[in-house]
Amino acid sequence: SGPKAGWTKFWSKKMVPKDSIPQAIIEYLQLLELELKKIPGVSPEEALSDAREYLVEDFAALKRSGEEPEEQSHFDWIVSHYGNPSQVAAQYGNAAPSVPLSRIQGYAPGWRICCTDCGRSAPLAALGGIRIGARSYHKYTRSYCHHCLKSQFLHIIRDLDKTNLTRKLIGNQTTDQVRSAMHKPVATIATILALVFVSLSLIATVTFLLLMLPMSLLAQESIVVPTDTISKLRNAVGQHYSYRDLRGIEWEKRLSEYETRIQSSKSNEQLGKEIADCLSVARDMHVFLEVDHRVVSSFSRGTSLNFNPRILPRVTKSLKQHGKTILTGKATDRIHYVAISTWDHREPESMKAAKEFVESCAIAQVPLIIDVRPNSGGDENQAREIASYFVREPTPYASNRNWIDGKAGPLNRRVLQPSLSKVHHPGPCVVLMGPNNMSSCESFLSMMRHSGATLVGMPSYGSSGNPKPHELGSGIVLYLPSWQECDLDGNLIEGRGLRPDILVDWNQEKNPANDLVLAKAVELLSK
Repeated sequence: SGPKAGWTKFWSKKMVPKDSIPQAIIEYLQLLELELKKIPGVSPEEALSDAREYLVEDFAALKRSGEEPEEQSHFDWIVSHYGNPSQVAAQYGNAAPSVPLSRIQGYAPGWRICCTDCGRSAPLAALGGIRIGARSYHKYTRSYCHHCLKSQFLHIIRDLDKTNLTRKLIGNQTTDQVRSAMHKPVATIATILALVFVSLSLIATVTFLLLMLPMSLLAQESIVVPTDTISKLRNAVGQHYSYRDLRGIEWEKRLSEYETRIQSSKSNEQLGKEIADCLSVARDMHVFLEVDHRVVSSFSRGTSLNFNPRILPRVTKSLKQHGKTILTGKATDRIHYVAISTWDHREPESMKAAKEFVESCAIAQVPLIIDVRPNSGGDENQAREIASYFVREPTPYASNRNWIDGKAGPLNRRVLQPSLSKVHHPGPCVVLMGPNNMSSCESFLSMMRHSGATLVGMPSYGSSGNPKPHELGSGIVLYLPSWQECDLDGNLIEGRGLRPDILVDWNQEKNPANDLVLAKAVELLSK
């Protein structure tokens, strides 16, 4: 049994000259390939080879009979005789052996899993696989093939939305050659083993040579710390650190205790470490150093993230990943969902996708959940562009005091402007927040609160400072907060954070099966 017009299920090895394949056939095969890859239990190479041979032979017969269709109508002729690509693919799927599917839908956009022996494949997500933000183009895993009925190497490859098989088949390759090149792990594994062997050999050789060198050559070049380094550090903290007095630290005493250790440092690495240790008492995420262009933190926070991306494919619909930073989809048929993991502008296309999604929700006037629980800040301008869809007029949302010559300046109000496109989301909107939120993301929370959104989750971390650089010499640059972030009443955010409108105390490590924060948002928007 097979598709319409008697296409048989056999493994074709016939070579077809590339020049004899019209563009309409190539386009049809490309669309058919995309449909075939979606269906579990089908070997796309095998089906495409069948289709290619029959389409080329039929076209040759039409030419001989003088009934050759014009190029623009050739595609329509193919569809009228054989069916559209999705129908043909479905018939191959009906004839294919059944593949047990996972009860839980996975999330692996663009990924397909193939048996390296029989060539049968399925979308990885249909088998419960999860592959989020993976960088590798492909990988191999050893598992059970339900068609071969034995353990095989399975090839996980990111080509679910690509037409790479058609390109190879019309390039005068047989199905055997295509599958051998695509899904045989022997060459890949041999290459990896060879690279590992070469790497281990190089490491062993370098280690031997280093052991043979005099120890004096191994010693890091000693430096002499400039005598004014400690005075520059005192001036930076005393005159330019906006949270100098926040925690009641006796800075002069603290710096005096570290003066000898700092001054006697033998390398830039040690010098940076001593300064970082000295400043760690501030417990400030925005106090850090650059040592020879490497970032050295003075403080590392310990927070428990109330966000688990592995749950999302199960509790949302139509989830789509944009780069490594944005997810869009639906929490229910009516409630839309977007997750924004950073306000950094390192992925412009991903951020553009988030803005377009929010704007489309505003135009459609659908309830929206904005999930920023994994977001620890970045560029506040990016946050403003998202929040601007939720205000009709200029809306104050936060304030700050700039720190000038050891004193706090006047309170400055920051105002959110409506979107430049004049598109407005009327609500309702729920923003999911948590202890990972700080800096520009806390500003975003303030924007959304004053725009009328409801904040749900756990309190934010409470840290913002607009850090500025201060040269200490010897390749050391110290970054210190230059302002005090406040709410509209002038109350400090630092060390206090923002509280949600509705507190949901959920820790994904203690309860990994259910996202209680997202569930609460859905409950609110479903009323």
